Amino acid sequence: MTRRSRRDDAGATLILALVFLVVVSATVIGLSSWAQGDLNSTRSFEGAQNFQSAANSATQVAIQYVRYNFLQESLNASPPTLCWASNGPASLPFNSVNVDSWCSTRLVLGTNEYRIVTISTCLSSATRAACEQAPLLQAIVKVSDTDQSGNWTCSPVPSGVVLPPSNTDTCGQGLTILSWAFGASPPAVSAVTVSGGCASGPTISASGTGFGNAVAVDAVSASIANRQNNVVYPASSFNATGTSQVSAVLPSMIAGSYYIRVSTSSGSSALVPASGFSC
Repeated sequence: MTRRSRRDDAGATLILALVFLVVVSATVIGLSSWAQGDLNSTRSFEGAQNFQSAANSATQVAIQYVRYNFLQESLNASPPTLCWASNGPASLPFNSVNVDSWCSTRLVLGTNEYRIVTISTCLSSATRAACEQAPLLQAIVKVSDTDQSGNWTCSPVPSGVVLPPSNTDTCGQGLTILSWAFGASPPAVSAVTVSGGCASGPTISASGTGFGNAVAVDAVSASIANRQNNVVYPASSFNATGTSQVSAVLPSMIAGSYYIRVSTSSGSSALVPASGFSC
Protein backbone atom coordinates (compact mmCIF):
# COMPACT_ATOMS: atom_id res chain seq x y z
CA MET A 1 0.00 0.00 0.00
CA THR A 2 2.83 2.35 0.88
CA ARG A 3 4.68 1.74 -2.42
CA ARG A 4 1.49 2.21 -4.41
CA SER A 5 0.76 5.47 -2.58
CA ARG A 6 4.22 6.86 -3.38
CA ARG A 7 3.80 6.01 -7.06
CA ASP A 8 0.44 7.72 -7.04
CA ASP A 9 1.99 10.78 -5.41
CA ALA A 10 4.76 10.87 -8.01
CA GLY A 11 2.22 10.60 -10.83
CA ALA A 12 0.11 13.39 -9.37
CA THR A 13 3.19 15.57 -9.00
CA LEU A 14 4.13 14.94 -12.64
CA ILE A 15 0.64 15.83 -13.79
CA LEU A 16 0.70 19.05 -11.78
CA ALA A 17 4.09 19.90 -13.25
CA LEU A 18 2.78 19.35 -16.78
CA VAL A 19 -0.29 21.47 -16.07
CA PHE A 20 1.95 24.21 -14.69
CA LEU A 21 4.13 24.13 -17.81
CA VAL A 22 1.06 24.34 -20.07
CA VAL A 23 -0.29 27.32 -18.13
CA VAL A 24 3.08 29.07 -18.16
CA SER A 25 3.45 28.43 -21.92
CA ALA A 26 -0.02 29.84 -22.63
CA THR A 27 0.78 32.88 -20.51
CA VAL A 28 4.07 33.48 -22.29
CA ILE A 29 2.37 33.13 -25.69
CA GLY A 30 -0.36 35.55 -24.58
CA LEU A 31 2.16 38.08 -23.30
CA SER A 32 4.15 37.76 -26.51
CA SER A 33 1.04 38.39 -28.63
CA TRP A 34 0.07 41.31 -26.41
CA ALA A 35 3.55 42.78 -26.66
CA GLN A 36 3.53 42.40 -30.45
CA GLY A 37 0.06 43.93 -30.66
CA ASP A 38 1.15 46.78 -28.40
CA LEU A 39 4.22 47.32 -30.59
CA ASN A 40 2.03 47.42 -33.71
CA SER A 41 -0.33 49.85 -31.98
CA THR A 42 2.61 52.04 -31.04
CA ARG A 43 3.84 52.06 -34.63
CA SER A 44 0.34 52.93 -35.87
CA PHE A 45 0.11 55.69 -33.28
CA GLU A 46 3.48 57.08 -34.33
CA GLY A 47 2.38 56.94 -37.99
CA ALA A 48 -0.81 58.82 -37.18
CA GLN A 49 1.23 61.39 -35.24
CA ASN A 50 3.49 61.90 -38.27
CA PHE A 51 0.45 62.47 -40.51
CA GLN A 52 -1.07 64.95 -38.05
CA SER A 53 2.22 66.76 -37.55
CA ALA A 54 2.75 67.06 -41.31
CA ALA A 55 -0.82 68.29 -41.84
CA ASN A 56 -0.45 70.86 -39.05
CA SER A 57 2.83 72.17 -40.48
CA ALA A 58 1.56 72.44 -44.07
CA THR A 59 -1.64 74.16 -42.94
CA GLN A 60 0.32 76.74 -40.96
CA VAL A 61 2.48 77.46 -44.03
CA ALA A 62 -0.70 77.82 -46.12
CA ILE A 63 -2.27 80.24 -43.65
CA GLN A 64 0.75 82.52 -43.68
CA TYR A 65 0.88 82.49 -47.47
CA VAL A 66 -2.79 83.22 -48.13
CA ARG A 67 -2.93 85.82 -45.39
CA TYR A 68 -0.51 88.09 -47.23
CA ASN A 69 -1.38 86.99 -50.78
CA PHE A 70 -4.95 87.15 -52.07
CA LEU A 71 -4.82 84.36 -54.68
CA GLN A 72 -7.31 85.11 -57.44
CA GLU A 73 -7.20 81.49 -58.63
CA SER A 74 -8.53 80.39 -55.24
CA LEU A 75 -11.55 82.73 -55.43
CA ASN A 76 -14.65 80.48 -55.35
CA ALA A 77 -12.42 77.60 -56.43
CA SER A 78 -13.95 74.13 -56.42
CA PRO A 79 -12.03 71.88 -56.55
CA PRO A 80 -9.68 74.13 -54.55
CA THR A 81 -6.25 75.27 -55.74
CA LEU A 82 -2.84 74.95 -54.10
CA CYS A 83 -2.56 77.41 -51.25
CA TRP A 84 0.91 78.53 -52.30
CA ALA A 85 -0.26 79.34 -55.86
CA SER A 86 -0.05 77.33 -59.05
CA ASN A 87 3.62 78.23 -59.47
CA GLY A 88 4.52 76.84 -56.05
CA PRO A 89 5.67 73.30 -55.13
CA ALA A 90 3.20 70.50 -55.76
CA SER A 91 3.53 69.27 -52.17
CA LEU A 92 5.48 69.89 -48.98
CA PRO A 93 7.45 67.15 -47.15
CA PHE A 94 7.32 66.99 -43.34
CA ASN A 95 8.83 64.06 -41.40
CA SER A 96 9.01 62.03 -44.63
CA VAL A 97 5.30 62.60 -45.22
CA ASN A 98 4.22 64.52 -48.34
CA VAL A 99 1.09 66.62 -47.94
CA ASP A 100 -0.84 69.16 -50.00
CA SER A 101 -2.88 72.12 -48.78
CA TRP A 102 -5.72 73.22 -51.06
CA CYS A 103 -7.49 76.57 -50.75
CA SER A 104 -10.83 78.06 -51.69
CA THR A 105 -11.70 81.68 -50.92
CA ARG A 106 -15.12 83.19 -50.33
CA LEU A 107 -15.06 86.98 -50.57
CA VAL A 108 -17.60 88.69 -48.33
CA LEU A 109 -18.44 92.18 -49.58
CA GLY A 110 -19.96 94.95 -47.51
CA THR A 111 -18.94 97.76 -45.19
CA ASN A 112 -15.94 95.76 -43.97
CA GLU A 113 -14.88 93.38 -46.70
CA TYR A 114 -13.03 90.23 -45.77
CA ARG A 115 -12.00 86.82 -47.07
CA ILE A 116 -13.03 83.43 -45.71
CA VAL A 117 -10.36 80.94 -46.78
CA THR A 118 -10.99 77.21 -46.39
CA ILE A 119 -7.76 75.21 -46.28
CA SER A 120 -8.07 71.47 -46.90
CA THR A 121 -4.91 69.47 -46.20
CA CYS A 122 -4.42 65.83 -47.23
CA LEU A 123 -1.70 63.34 -48.05
CA SER A 124 -0.38 64.03 -51.54
CA SER A 125 -1.91 60.73 -52.72
CA ALA A 126 -5.40 62.29 -52.44
CA THR A 127 -6.81 64.37 -55.30
CA ARG A 128 -7.82 67.94 -54.59
CA ALA A 129 -11.46 67.11 -55.26
CA ALA A 130 -11.37 64.23 -52.78
CA CYS A 131 -9.51 66.36 -50.23
CA GLU A 132 -12.10 69.15 -50.52
CA GLN A 133 -14.89 66.78 -49.50
CA ALA A 134 -12.98 64.69 -46.94
CA PRO A 135 -9.91 66.59 -45.65
CA LEU A 136 -7.37 65.09 -43.28
CA LEU A 137 -7.20 68.54 -41.68
CA GLN A 138 -9.41 71.51 -42.46
CA ALA A 139 -8.76 75.05 -41.28
CA ILE A 140 -11.08 77.98 -41.94
CA VAL A 141 -9.64 81.46 -41.51
CA LYS A 142 -11.07 84.97 -41.78
CA VAL A 143 -8.67 87.45 -43.34
CA SER A 144 -9.29 91.19 -43.10
CA ASP A 145 -7.77 93.34 -45.84
CA THR A 146 -9.08 96.74 -44.76
CA ASP A 147 -7.32 99.42 -42.74
CA GLN A 148 -8.77 101.19 -39.71
CA SER A 149 -10.63 103.59 -41.99
CA GLY A 150 -12.28 100.71 -43.84
CA ASN A 151 -10.20 101.16 -47.00
CA TRP A 152 -9.49 98.05 -49.05
CA THR A 153 -5.72 97.54 -49.05
CA CYS A 154 -5.30 94.30 -50.98
CA SER A 155 -5.63 93.28 -54.63
CA PRO A 156 -5.97 89.70 -55.95
CA VAL A 157 -2.79 88.13 -57.31
CA PRO A 158 -3.56 86.91 -60.88
CA SER A 159 -3.16 83.20 -61.57
CA GLY A 160 0.46 82.10 -61.93
CA VAL A 161 1.89 85.50 -60.95
CA VAL A 162 4.42 85.99 -58.16
CA LEU A 163 4.17 89.25 -56.24
CA PRO A 164 7.02 91.61 -57.23
CA PRO A 165 9.16 93.12 -54.44
CA SER A 166 7.68 96.52 -55.27
CA ASN A 167 4.15 95.40 -54.48
CA THR A 168 2.51 97.97 -52.20
CA ASP A 169 -0.58 95.98 -51.22
CA THR A 170 -1.09 95.41 -47.51
CA CYS A 171 -3.07 92.21 -47.30
CA GLY A 172 -3.90 90.32 -44.15
CA GLN A 173 -4.15 93.18 -41.68
CA GLY A 174 -6.27 90.93 -39.50
CA LEU A 175 -6.53 87.15 -39.16
CA THR A 176 -8.95 84.97 -37.19
CA ILE A 177 -8.88 81.17 -37.16
CA LEU A 178 -12.54 80.14 -37.24
CA SER A 179 -12.04 76.39 -37.33
CA TRP A 180 -9.25 73.81 -37.05
CA ALA A 181 -10.49 70.24 -37.30
CA PHE A 182 -9.12 66.83 -38.20
CA GLY A 183 -11.57 64.67 -40.15
CA ALA A 184 -13.96 67.56 -40.85
CA SER A 185 -17.19 66.84 -42.73
CA PRO A 186 -18.06 69.81 -44.97
CA PRO A 187 -21.67 70.16 -46.16
CA ALA A 188 -22.63 68.56 -49.48
CA VAL A 189 -25.41 69.46 -51.94
CA SER A 190 -26.99 66.46 -53.67
CA ALA A 191 -29.94 68.06 -55.54
CA VAL A 192 -31.31 71.50 -56.42
CA THR A 193 -34.74 72.61 -57.62
CA VAL A 194 -35.40 76.15 -58.82
CA SER A 195 -38.49 78.21 -59.51
CA GLY A 196 -38.66 81.60 -61.16
CA GLY A 197 -36.34 83.28 -63.63
CA CYS A 198 -32.95 84.85 -63.12
CA ALA A 199 -34.16 88.40 -63.72
CA SER A 200 -36.91 88.18 -61.10
CA GLY A 201 -34.73 86.50 -58.50
CA PRO A 202 -35.23 82.72 -58.39
CA THR A 203 -36.16 80.68 -55.34
CA ILE A 204 -34.15 77.51 -54.83
CA SER A 205 -34.45 74.44 -52.67
CA ALA A 206 -31.38 72.32 -52.04
CA SER A 207 -31.09 68.94 -50.37
CA GLY A 208 -27.95 67.32 -49.05
CA THR A 209 -26.08 66.81 -45.80
CA GLY A 210 -24.42 68.91 -43.12
CA PHE A 211 -26.59 72.02 -43.48
CA GLY A 212 -26.78 72.67 -39.75
CA ASN A 213 -25.36 76.05 -38.67
CA ALA A 214 -25.60 77.41 -42.22
CA VAL A 215 -24.09 80.89 -42.48
CA ALA A 216 -24.54 81.60 -46.21
CA VAL A 217 -26.13 80.30 -49.40
CA ASP A 218 -24.68 81.53 -52.70
CA ALA A 219 -25.29 81.04 -56.41
CA VAL A 220 -21.80 80.74 -57.92
CA SER A 221 -21.15 81.07 -61.64
CA ALA A 222 -20.40 77.81 -63.43
CA SER A 223 -17.67 79.60 -65.41
CA ILE A 224 -14.24 79.38 -63.78
CA ALA A 225 -13.27 82.75 -65.27
CA ASN A 226 -16.41 84.35 -63.84
CA ARG A 227 -15.82 82.73 -60.46
CA GLN A 228 -12.33 84.26 -60.34
CA ASN A 229 -14.00 87.61 -61.01
CA ASN A 230 -16.34 86.87 -58.09
CA VAL A 231 -19.56 86.46 -60.09
CA VAL A 232 -21.47 85.24 -57.04
CA TYR A 233 -25.01 86.05 -55.91
CA PRO A 234 -25.53 85.70 -52.15
CA ALA A 235 -29.07 84.72 -51.14
CA SER A 236 -31.11 87.62 -49.82
CA SER A 237 -32.66 85.19 -47.34
CA PHE A 238 -32.39 81.48 -46.61
CA ASN A 239 -33.72 78.93 -44.18
CA ALA A 240 -32.22 75.56 -43.27
CA THR A 241 -34.60 72.78 -42.24
CA GLY A 242 -32.61 70.41 -40.08
CA THR A 243 -29.33 69.33 -41.66
CA SER A 244 -30.55 68.08 -45.04
CA GLN A 245 -32.71 70.81 -46.56
CA VAL A 246 -32.24 74.50 -47.25
CA SER A 247 -34.36 76.98 -49.17
CA ALA A 248 -33.17 80.38 -50.35
CA VAL A 249 -34.32 83.46 -52.24
CA LEU A 250 -31.70 84.75 -54.67
CA PRO A 251 -31.45 88.32 -56.01
CA SER A 252 -31.89 89.33 -59.62
CA MET A 253 -29.18 87.57 -61.63
CA ILE A 254 -27.75 87.48 -65.13
CA ALA A 255 -29.14 84.48 -67.02
CA GLY A 256 -26.73 81.58 -67.05
CA SER A 257 -25.55 78.42 -65.32
CA TYR A 258 -24.75 78.37 -61.62
CA TYR A 259 -23.92 76.14 -58.67
CA ILE A 260 -25.49 76.40 -55.24
CA ARG A 261 -22.93 76.66 -52.45
CA VAL A 262 -23.97 76.17 -48.84
CA SER A 263 -21.49 77.46 -46.26
CA THR A 264 -21.50 76.40 -42.61
CA SER A 265 -19.10 76.53 -39.68
CA SER A 266 -17.68 73.26 -41.09
CA GLY A 267 -16.81 74.67 -44.49
CA SER A 268 -18.53 75.14 -47.84
CA SER A 269 -20.08 72.57 -50.15
CA ALA A 270 -18.23 71.54 -53.29
CA LEU A 271 -19.46 72.84 -56.63
CA VAL A 272 -20.52 69.55 -58.22
CA PRO A 273 -22.99 68.77 -61.03
CA ALA A 274 -25.70 67.83 -58.53
CA SER A 275 -25.58 71.39 -57.13
CA GLY A 276 -25.98 73.04 -60.53
CA PHE A 277 -28.93 74.84 -62.14
CA SER A 278 -29.68 77.23 -64.99
CA CYS A 279 -32.09 80.14 -65.27
